[in-house]
Amino acid sequence: IHVATQLCNTIDSIKATARNAKIVAMGDFNDYADDKSLQKIYEHGMTNISRNATGRNGAKGTYRYQGEWGSLDQILVSTNLVPKVQQCRINDAPFLLEEDTKYGGVKPRRFYNGMRYNGGFSDHLPLIFDLLY
Repeated sequence: IHVATQLCNTIDSIKATARNAKIVAMGDFNDYADDKSLQKIYEHGMTNISRNATGRNGAKGTYRYQGEWGSLDQILVSTNLVPKVQQCRINDAPFLLEEDTKYGGVKPRRFYNGMRYNGGFSDHLPLIFDLLY
């Protein structure tokens, strides 16, 4: 909640000087879209455009843990930007994925698997959004 409060303070500060500012906050929030911390941010005029994002190659979240997809990564935009959003999706290009031999399906191809170099990129898949501006 502390970090969410800091983000809310920043949003409020920006809006105090530029009432119609177009704001984007994105990254690994380490919380799910319905968690209390994100609810607090929504109350400050931000909309989660990544809440229902999926990939084109089977990803139903930005990371996979014990065979279950989840999304701790979020893209939040100020309400005045929502009409400009054309799409938001998970980039699950095949080169970012590997077979999940334990649970089936696919998972992000990690850079490291424990202490072993795996040659991948991250344990999270990136989010992509397009704005018509």
